[in-house]
Amino acid sequence: MSRSSASTSLPRPDHEQHLPAGSTVLLHSDGLVEQRGASLDTGMDEAACIAATYAGKPLPDLVDALIQARSGTFEDDVDLLAPRPDHS
Repeated sequence: MSRSSASTSLPRPDHEQHLPAGSTVLLHSDGLVEQRGASLDTGMDEAACIAATYAGKPLPDLVDALIQARSGTFEDDVDLLAPRPDHS
């Protein structure tokens, strides 16, 4: 079996984004937004709506709301990382 790996000959540009204090970045696997019979756009829209509703609220509340919105209907693994810089 051959293994493929990332090419080292392709350019890999770096990106930098400065976030205001209190901003939240949501990084997640498709398991958070994927539902049988629904488009990924529907799941992404739902997650975005929840994130907007919980903007400025405690981070654990946001994460709990994202998980509870699916109320145990996950069909795939779910990974969620939600850093919120405070610049202190």
